[in-house]
Amino acid sequence: MVCGGRDNMQRHLATIDKALATTTGPWMLDTEFTLADITLGVVYYRLDETGWLDYFQTRAPMPALARHYANLRARPSWQAALEARQMDIIARGSNALKHAANNDPSVRAALYG
Repeated sequence: MVCGGRDNMQRHLATIDKALATTTGPWMLDTEFTLADITLGVVYYRLDETGWLDYFQTRAPMPALARHYANLRARPSWQAALEARQMDIIARGSNALKHAANNDPSVRAALYG
């Protein structure tokens, strides 16, 4: 189940990267910042917390997606809403997952194939 979800996410992110590559501005709708950007940003953020975003980028670079995420992270509203308000329970879970992936071959295999 984890492997299927991981592989599906890789495909979804590749589709998003292709769509972003066709825009002329920093956002999904070119220069218009919308709920679509916010929604994708939350997905990127959670994937980043678990290390999967880097993993996906090493398997198949997604430069438009990386640029989109960097643009989101540069927004003061993003920093105030997400990065300045870290939740301890999320940080503990993320750290536990990274620790398990680094120390348990079966977890590493499930997460990264």
